[in-house]
Amino acid sequence: MNHAVLLLRYISLLLIKLDNFLIKIKKVSFLLLIVILLNGCAKTETPSTKVSTIDAKTAQSTIEQQSKSELHKVISVTDGDTIKVDINGKTETLRLIGIDTPETLDPRKPVQCFGKEASKKAKEILTDKSVRLEADNTQGERDKYNRLLRYVFLEDGTFYNKYMIEEGYAHEYTYQSNPYKYQTDFKAAEKNAREKLKGLWSSDTCNGDTTKPADPQAALVEKGNIDEPQIKKSTSGICHEKGVSAYYINTKNYTPYSTIKDCLNSGGRLSKKY
Repeated sequence: MNHAVLLLRYISLLLIKLDNFLIKIKKVSFLLLIVILLNGCAKTETPSTKVSTIDAKTAQSTIEQQSKSELHKVISVTDGDTIKVDINGKTETLRLIGIDTPETLDPRKPVQCFGKEASKKAKEILTDKSVRLEADNTQGERDKYNRLLRYVFLEDGTFYNKYMIEEGYAHEYTYQSNPYKYQTDFKAAEKNAREKLKGLWSSDTCNGDTTKPADPQAALVEKGNIDEPQIKKSTSGICHEKGVSAYYINTKNYTPYSTIKDCLNSGGRLSKKY
């Protein structure tokens, strides 16, 4: 009987120790499980971070490509408010919204005051450049001459239409009293240029009146106050003789000469149809 009791006590002690041992194993296993889970989370975060970085770079690249695709090459500059650009492989003539620069190419009238300066500045800024275009649904897509109506921005963000006004190369122009998107800004730019006597607003140039000819002599001829010269040398260097050249009458911007010889000696040349 005593042996049986001792045996039972011994077995009870073994069971208690075994139970404590199992509890410790469970605790260690639990801790190991937590460590494994944490390591797993850390590993899954790394690829995610890499993916996010790649996505950001891809998005930036896409934005840059789209920005470049919106740029259009300037083919030629007609004058301060009219240019030609390449749009999807097609050359389009653009009439710029909200501005009006003095005439230089209208065969019906002499070159207007500050017209040459405005055209020169336009060519200086836009020739061989790439520009971003903006339409304005308040003005329609095209004018009566089928020219696209647009605002023009340089790659560096310069707003060309506004620049020409604020520097005194153009008047603010509202077509048929129809307000446009940037009208308020353009009118403010014109007011600033006028107050600072910039460009065509200077008393040394046009004093704001660009309807008068750039060449005073041409103005007198226009009004019939003086006789036209015998020889007109056009801006392209061609010598047109009165009563001989078919282009004599339509040549409004010229340098006068008394004889063909004088015109040729000045560097001029005869027309092919002379």
